[in-house]
Amino acid sequence: MKKKIATLICIVFIFTIFTFSVNAEATDDGKLPFMLSAPQNTDLTWLGGQDSPTSMLCSYEMSDDMSSFFSRDDKSQQELFEKFKMKDAEIIAQIDWSIDRNDDWHYTNYWNGSGSYSGYDSNGNYRLGIWDEIRGQAKPDGFSSTTIMRGNILTNDKNAAADSNKWWDGTGLTPGLKNQIPTGTCSFIPISKTESQMKIDYSAHTVYIRVRWDISYRGENDTGILSRSHYYSDWSETAAYGKDAPAFEPFTTDNLPSPEPENITIKNGEKPEAHFEMELSDEFKIRLNKLFVAGGKAGLDVKVKLKGTSAWTDIPCSLSLNDTQVSVPLDGLTENGSISSDDEIILCCRYHIEQYSYPDGKYTGDVNSLYCEMITVRADAQNAEVSYAELHTDDNIDNNQHTCPVCGICPVQPLGLCLFIWAAIVLAVLIIIVSAVIKEKISRKNP
Repeated sequence: MKKKIATLICIVFIFTIFTFSVNAEATDDGKLPFMLSAPQNTDLTWLGGQDSPTSMLCSYEMSDDMSSFFSRDDKSQQELFEKFKMKDAEIIAQIDWSIDRNDDWHYTNYWNGSGSYSGYDSNGNYRLGIWDEIRGQAKPDGFSSTTIMRGNILTNDKNAAADSNKWWDGTGLTPGLKNQIPTGTCSFIPISKTESQMKIDYSAHTVYIRVRWDISYRGENDTGILSRSHYYSDWSETAAYGKDAPAFEPFTTDNLPSPEPENITIKNGEKPEAHFEMELSDEFKIRLNKLFVAGGKAGLDVKVKLKGTSAWTDIPCSLSLNDTQVSVPLDGLTENGSISSDDEIILCCRYHIEQYSYPDGKYTGDVNSLYCEMITVRADAQNAEVSYAELHTDDNIDNNQHTCPVCGICPVQPLGLCLFIWAAIVLAVLIIIVSAVIKEKISRKNP
């Protein structure tokens, strides 16, 4: 009896834990319908003078839980608002910066919200410097990117407005940039008789950034009155660009991974398609983001064919950091453009990179990854069965590295034969020749 009771208690306990984990939709204090976490995959790149001589591009991502909430349609989002007694919610990014040290941050209490907006004191006076970014982009899917540290123009025109240089000199309330950056960091390039453009040599200096989320929402307080509140995430990991930051690493055949398609299904009908998702590692996404900033492109070279046929159909597909869903049209596999639910489709793909050096933007050529494993998918839209064939052994798959299908080691195969097979043939011929010579000598001695 005691064992039965103990078993029942364990079952109830496990069920309680499971139920809690499924319904855990709030912050630690339960006031937001998601877990508030720091931005992920933070990255920093220089725009190469495209926006201004000093402009940088800061990129970052939401966690899956936050992305799921902010990607909801209006109806399902409103249901959660009602559950948490909220009327609306807004998310923006705050980006803090430091030059030549990774601890000389410019965050102050004025970055925190006072009523509806951040950056103001209790009297409604704005208190932040020109590079203190508190309203950065916040997209629910993929990377968000915000241009920061724009270099302004300094004027010595006596007829210019009195506040023309306040971004540099500051006011009694806002800090001037000249008091926020280390001495000797920047220079000014004359662009006219009265104006100079700010410039920073990033080969001699390093910029560090960190990012956090600012969540503002209207909700009912304990007395049922609507009020606006702010929640702030932790700061992200630090990203850097410049003298002491990791150098930009171009893609090569050695460091470009093979694709990893997942959740492959077939949509049958008038225009059949294969659908799959791309699983991109955090490191790969950051490198792709740098590639795109430098003007490069990334895509997928997809090969498909019906099982039992020999001809592959090549289909180029785009690759986006904001949408990892890939659709591959299959109507070209047959003459009538349709496929049977009993058909099996064989599919494989590789990354294709069109690359430019960074930040000068010079074209450096295309790079291809190895093809992924060949995947056989049964063309049943309701229940796609996926099986993996041997790696790179089918016909007409050029993988840029002609690895031997027999031993997997030798890089070349004369007449299509493995070098080890050639070695065995040569050895056999040598044995035959040596045996014939020995036999000839014996026959001469014993006529």
